[in-house]
Amino acid sequence: MAKLEQRPDRMVFAPLIWRLAMKIEQVPWSEVAGSATEAVYVLRSAQRLFKQDVHCVSFDTWLEAEAAGMQVERDELGAPIGRPVPIDDWPSVESVLAADPIARTVETVRRLGQEPGGIVPLATMTAGATLQKRLGGATASKDSLDYVRQILLGLTRLYCEAGAGALLLLDEEPGNDRAGLSEYAALFNLAEYFATPVFVLSRGALRPEDGAAVDAAGARYLAPDQASGGIIALPPDGGDVEGGEGWIAMSRWEVDPETDPSILHGWRQKLVRN
Repeated sequence: MAKLEQRPDRMVFAPLIWRLAMKIEQVPWSEVAGSATEAVYVLRSAQRLFKQDVHCVSFDTWLEAEAAGMQVERDELGAPIGRPVPIDDWPSVESVLAADPIARTVETVRRLGQEPGGIVPLATMTAGATLQKRLGGATASKDSLDYVRQILLGLTRLYCEAGAGALLLLDEEPGNDRAGLSEYAALFNLAEYFATPVFVLSRGALRPEDGAAVDAAGARYLAPDQASGGIIALPPDGGDVEGGEGWIAMSRWEVDPETDPSILHGWRQKLVRN
């Protein structure tokens, strides 16, 4: 099973394409969310078009909350409509990990990881304050942090055993009250056991102690105007990209589904020599 790692021959091209793939293939969210077969078809088709070295198996910061029982209304491409009401009672961690949204994602990872060709499946998880807020509103607590930690550890094991080539931790709503990423040391250690690299993607700037925790754990990060060494950060809004030294070109967040496909072709032509 292929892992996301430096190539000897060229730069790794890793724009994170999810909803753009659905838009191009004209497959609605409801079909992709209901079938690993449909998800594999959509992602495989996008990879043939853009020739990226990865499959972004999902990019949904509401997936775990939905697995916990939250009702999330979606548009055609899966973006939430309105703000779902937090759930009153947390189900067991075991029931969350066995729920349909996660089972379908794990199966998608497994199928793509078994395909020939070396295209690396990336599994995403909602991390940090984002998942705490999804599950419990604006106020984080020690109990909610422990609950989130147990879900993320369970997901890490499921995705790694299914063949994920890397894990992406998505922090969409960082805030000053969030727990430091040092709280996720067990997750980083478990991923290291499976020899699976971890990337932390944040919509907000990382605090110095968080960046230090990521580096100390051997993981990598992308945030606005910040990135670990060796990463060329692609703008998710489809802007121009500067060349430079690095082993991987990855978008800071999911590529906007409104991005013109020609922009991604231009990125690849500029950054990848063969």
